[in-house]
Order: sequence, then C-alpha cells, then structure tokens
Amino acid sequence: MKDPLYNPVVPDHVPAQLVHDFHIFDFDGDDPYLSIRNLLERGLPDIIWSRNNGGHWVILGGHVVADIMRDNVHFSASRPVVPDSENLETTRFLPVMTDPPEHTLYRGLIAPLLTPKFVNALQAQIRELTELLIDDVLERAEFDFMADFAAKMPIIVFMRFLGLPESDRAKLLDLANRVVEPNEGEHRDAPMAELLDYIGPIIEACRANPGEDLISLLLRRQEKGEWLSDTDMLWLTTSVMLAGLETVSASLGYSARFLAENLDARRRLIAEPDLIPNAVEEILRRYPPSTPGRILIEDTEIHGVHMKKGEHVIWSLGMFNFDERIFPDAMTVNLDRERSQHATFGIGIHFCVGAFLARTELRIFLEHWLRRVPDFHIPEGAAIDWRIGLTTSLKNLPLALGSKPGEMVDVPRSKAA
Repeated sequence: MKDPLYNPVVPDHVPAQLVHDFHIFDFDGDDPYLSIRNLLERGLPDIIWSRNNGGHWVILGGHVVADIMRDNVHFSASRPVVPDSENLETTRFLPVMTDPPEHTLYRGLIAPLLTPKFVNALQAQIRELTELLIDDVLERAEFDFMADFAAKMPIIVFMRFLGLPESDRAKLLDLANRVVEPNEGEHRDAPMAELLDYIGPIIEACRANPGEDLISLLLRRQEKGEWLSDTDMLWLTTSVMLAGLETVSASLGYSARFLAENLDARRRLIAEPDLIPNAVEEILRRYPPSTPGRILIEDTEIHGVHMKKGEHVIWSLGMFNFDERIFPDAMTVNLDRERSQHATFGIGIHFCVGAFLARTELRIFLEHWLRRVPDFHIPEGAAIDWRIGLTTSLKNLPLALGSKPGEMVDVPRSKAA
C-alpha cells in the first residue's frame, strides 16, 4: 500500500541502519499477525524507524515493548495513534489516554466496579445471553459469526451493565466501529461526539433516578470526590463502553475462526473442557486485538536508541507475544503452554481493568459453544475481511453448521461439558 503520509525525511539522530519502512496498518495474506511475525523473523533491530504515517518508531523486541509500557516518565499514553493527526482532539479515552497521577484517579473509580466478585455476579446473565444467541444461529445452516454473535454478545453485556436500552445496540455498534475505523474522510472525533451526545442524557437520567447499573455506581463514586467533573464522567463512561465492545468482539471472532480451522484442538477441548481457560489465554496471546502507542514527553535513550520529545512510538502487542525469546513456537496455539503472561491486556499501570470480564465472556462462550455447536466450518471459498486500526479484528466470519467431509467431531463428552 502506498502511504500518502510517507515522510522521506529521517531525523538526524536516527541511524540509517534503523530505518525500515514497516506499515503497521497494512498486511498481505489473510492474517495480519503473520506480517508482524515475518517482520520479527527478518533479524531487524529491536527498535526501528518507519517513514510511514508521518515517521515514527516501531518496537519489535518484546523486552523493549515491556520496558516502554512500564515507563510512564518518558512515554505518554495521551496520543497513542499514528499519524498524529488521527488522535482524538476534543475528547479522551479515560483512563487509557492518561498518565500518573491522573491515571491513578480514573482507574481507581473503575477498578472496584470490575472485580471478580462483581463480574462473577453477572455470569448467570452472560450464560443465558450466550445460549439465546446460539439458539439464533442454530436456526440457520450458514451465518456470519461476527454479525450474528460476536457483535451482539459483548455489546449486550455492556448495555445491560451500563443500563442502556438494548434497542440502541445497532446505533452504538456503528458508532463504536467508526471510532475504531472512521469512514472515509471522517475523523474519529465525529463519532465520539455522537456517542457523547447519546450518553449525556442517560447520565443525567441516572443522576435523577439512580439504579444499580455501572453509570449509577460511578455517579455515587463521583459524589465522594469533587475532582471528577461532569465532562470526565461523560468521557469515562463512553470509554468503558467502547473498551468492552471492540476487544471482546474481536477475540470472540478469533476464537471461532481458530476452532473452525483446527479440528484437533476442537476435539480436545470438547473432551477436556478443563483446558478451556488455557485456550482462552493462548488465543488472546496469538491474536492480540490492540495496537498501542506512546508519544515522547522527554528526550530519552532506551536500549541504546536515542529518542526525542514529540516522537511517536508504536507496536503491535504481537511484538511481545510472538517473540521467540519469550514464547517458543510463538505462532502455535499450544493448549499445554505453561507460560501465559502475554501482553494482550497490557503491561504495567495500563493493564486492562476489564481483563477479568473479558476472560469470563470468552470462557463462557467456549464452554457453551463447544457443547452445543461441536461441528462447524468456514465454507469453501468464503472471503474474510479485516478491520485494521486501534483494534484489529475480523469484519466478517462466514460459518456453516456441520463438518467438512471426514472431519466430524465424535468424542465422548465429559460431565463437565
């Protein structure tokens, strides 16, 4: 892909041997993660400079990724996107786009509302919803998993969590998709403004008549500290909703595609459901949805490379998860892998506050899907499209019920299944 924002000017402090033009939002084939892996296999330095997207640093080494994610002194999360013009200007994702000490305050509001105890109380609702969505797809011989399941389960969970009417699901999903991947000629500030216009009146309604939904719980916490403005409350609520939709939807799609294409793994998980948590972690590791970035707020040197204030640093979380020095045979989803401390939910203070909820949703999906839909496949010749940006995900995933010839799943079911 020819990049219209290609910048041939390389800063004087960037050594020529570090200049390698990798476009983090472009790929060949049917798996963008293989493009990342191919880059890692080229024997390039752990830190390179790309002239694409205006010019920025790309981090390849997993240990460097970890060090940068833990360094909140030199690397700010306030402008994580390249090119810089694509960053939000009128709003912020909270607490994701903040640094200490501000980050500590916002995270402190959300974290107590997403504890294992709180999430476990939602499990019955999540299981019931999963069963209903499976009922719907079982009525058809073929369906689009992304539209008919992955785009419904997490958004309905969060809409109930936030106390939003489920009739608004399609509207909110469209806005969320446009924030991640704006329409041609559109800046993501526009759909964000529409989201804020939608959420604002709902917050005021909860303020007048509070319930037990997340918005009402946040409002009660807001009343205990004057530092949280109404604007902050608006941004925080919107950010929580967006974070819970896109990443879980993407991971559901990756899970279904992996199971459709890997019969042996599917058979094993049906026969040994105790391995499902391992499968969740391995699929999260192999298919990390997010592409984080930072901006330099001070000149610094990291791993021998000089970086200047104002420069952008970006990486795929696959740079950590696919590093053979950290995960041997990294591109294989290994249900028996011992190390599971991947970077998909982040490293350091920005570790995803909703990680337990995401893991719970993915585990429940696998438990129920494998029990009720043991035989399914991707139809021959089906085209699969991708959404590449802040979140990398499948746009569609055509599935057909039943097995390919000679691939029927025929294993004894354990009582736990």
